[in-house]
Amino acid sequence: MEFALVSDWKKHPCEEAQLEEIFAKEFSALGHRVHFAAFIPGLPELERRETWHGQPLTLFRREAGTVKPLRRWLTELLKNRPLDFVQVRNDPGFALSAAQLARGAGKPFVYHLSILNGPALIDEAREVSLARRPFQLLKGLVGGALVDRVAMTCDLLLPISAAMAGHYRAMGRKGPIEALPMGCREASAEPAPPPRDFVEALYVGEMDRARRLDFLLRALARARREEPRLRLAFLGPARRPAALEFLRGQVRALGLSGAVSFEAPVPRDAVRARMARADFGVSPVPPTSYFRLSSPTKLMESLGAGRPMVANDIPDQALVLAESGGGICVPYEEEPFARAMVELARDPARRADMGRKGASYMARERDYAVLARRLEAAYRRLLA
Repeated sequence: MEFALVSDWKKHPCEEAQLEEIFAKEFSALGHRVHFAAFIPGLPELERRETWHGQPLTLFRREAGTVKPLRRWLTELLKNRPLDFVQVRNDPGFALSAAQLARGAGKPFVYHLSILNGPALIDEAREVSLARRPFQLLKGLVGGALVDRVAMTCDLLLPISAAMAGHYRAMGRKGPIEALPMGCREASAEPAPPPRDFVEALYVGEMDRARRLDFLLRALARARREEPRLRLAFLGPARRPAALEFLRGQVRALGLSGAVSFEAPVPRDAVRARMARADFGVSPVPPTSYFRLSSPTKLMESLGAGRPMVANDIPDQALVLAESGGGICVPYEEEPFARAMVELARDPARRADMGRKGASYMARERDYAVLARRLEAAYRRLLA
């Protein structure tokens, strides 16, 4: 197969594990050709052409505009290459333009949806100034409507979770859907950290206000009343400094200064080693319209490293923990979350057993090589 993939990633090299592992690495190994395009803020040149894991990649400077470069690039590909289909990830503006060009050339259009754009922008409105908030809310409403329009009319929809697939089926979508959740690479249970006088829980991911991580801090404060050995480490970025300062203020207010640490982000290939130094992971995901349908990377990669998880019951987390036995799934409430943290902190044998089960499940069901072959089969059904 040969196809064009227009991506919404914001950094180069790509910070998105799924894009790199499935579409660049695995599809290269399977003999497919993927023409990538991405719009990068701050790119020194207007346009740069290179290869990425052996696949052709064209980068554009985002500030210079997106519509004209996208249409020029895709028109040229459709004219000169035997493309089987065109795919866009997330951005509904890219998607509408690319879908028009693809269908004009008689090619199927695939929509790859890892977030619900509208609810994401609406959630972020809490973090902007009052003057900008109405504009942000309007962007969210319009963006959400555009995403739904593309998702309902594309030839193949690739949502991030089975729950998102169900969301669009309930809206009335009749066309094919193939859920493409997050996964991991080469899952295996890492050895437990050496005995020490504390038990560490690890949160990996963004720390912006929309994540509502003050929930996790309050749950930790409850848990430490019963198990004072518990500590919590945060590993990841905060796009706005005020979000990190808010969390630090909550740590002080809850009397957790000696029990919570904030660590700078590390390259993606170093995250697994950091997970291995923790006793278990935590994945509190607010059940908002934006996050409820997500597939959290932190949960998949922690299970892949053999670290059991305490997570709340958004659909994809609940599904994976129920099928794998790799952790404890609770409602999004402080008391049950705290109780689950205490249970794992006090039972190293249970942590080890859950860690083995989680890693085994991830190797069988969510390894990126497994996901790539499922996706390849969905593409072949579309083309047939």
